[in-house]
Amino acid sequence: MTERSNAPQLADFERDEFGYRVWCLECGEEFHAKRYGAKFCSATCRQRAHRAKDNHHKVIAAANDAVTALIEQTPVTRHSLSYDALAEIARRALARIAVVETAPKDTLL
Repeated sequence: MTERSNAPQLADFERDEFGYRVWCLECGEEFHAKRYGAKFCSATCRQRAHRAKDNHHKVIAAANDAVTALIEQTPVTRHSLSYDALAEIARRALARIAVVETAPKDTLL
């Protein structure tokens, strides 16, 4: 049987007599999965992760709208509250991007 290219590697899981020993992506609890690609220990955790993902998209959209409005209000000069706020947002975003880019890939989900 051929594996899908985006399937997790076998090394990510431990096999025992009860199935695959994995850790829930939502709550972090260890559980025994019957399927190789199981990600969540329960329907509750699966639903929480799904709702959090939906909420995350809404937060990103709201932040994008707020920054866009701030950009539109920023005058050409550097002497304004809008400019200062926009510069601070850019500084913090670049700092976070640097942290993410230097983190080991296995710690990012």
